[in-house]
Amino acid sequence: MFTRDIVVFDTETTGLDISKHELIQIAAIRLDKDNLAEKNRYESFIKPSHWETQNPKAAEVHQISYDTVKDAPTPEVVLAEFEQAFPPTEVLLSAYNFPFDFSFLYDTYRKLGKQCPYDFHGVDIWAFAYYFWSNTAHTINPEKRNGFGLSDVASMLGIINSGTYHQAMVDCEVEVEVLRRLLAKLKLV
Repeated sequence: MFTRDIVVFDTETTGLDISKHELIQIAAIRLDKDNLAEKNRYESFIKPSHWETQNPKAAEVHQISYDTVKDAPTPEVVLAEFEQAFPPTEVLLSAYNFPFDFSFLYDTYRKLGKQCPYDFHGVDIWAFAYYFWSNTAHTINPEKRNGFGLSDVASMLGIINSGTYHQAMVDCEVEVEVLRRLLAKLKLV
C-alpha cells in the first residue's frame, strides 16, 4: 500500500502563530506500510521556552497547564526520542491537517539550529476525508465543508472517542482509525 511505514502524529501548541508559539506536546503511532497495523507509539510533553506567549484560547482547548509542562523534557530531548522511535528514512509522517502539525515540528528543528530530517511530503488525513465527502452522496454539514474537524469526521465514520480531544495521543488514536476507515471506504486498502 505505502512504500514506508506511516507515522500518524499530533501536536499541541501554545497557540496557532508559528512565529511566537511552540510545541508543548507530541504523540505518534507508527503503522505498518502494508496492513496499517500498529507497530509502536510515542508521546511526550515538551517544556516550552516562552510560556508567556501562550494564547489563552489554546489553553482552553487543550487544557494543558504550565505545571504540566514545566518539568517536561526539552525540545532537543523529545525530538531525539521521536527520531529514535520513528527513524526518518523509514517513515512517512501523517496527520489530520498535516500542514499545521508539520510546520510546528519543522519550526522546532529550525529553532534548535537543525534541519528537519522528515520528508515534508506527508499524508494529510483531512484531505482524504474531504475527498471522500466531496465525491460521494454522503451528507456533511455545509457550514463545515471547508474546515470540518477531526471530531466531526470521526462521528461521521461512527468512531467512538474514549478520551478527550486535543490531547495528542487521544487525537492520534482517533486519526489512525479515521485513516484506516477512509482508506477502506475509498478502496485504497
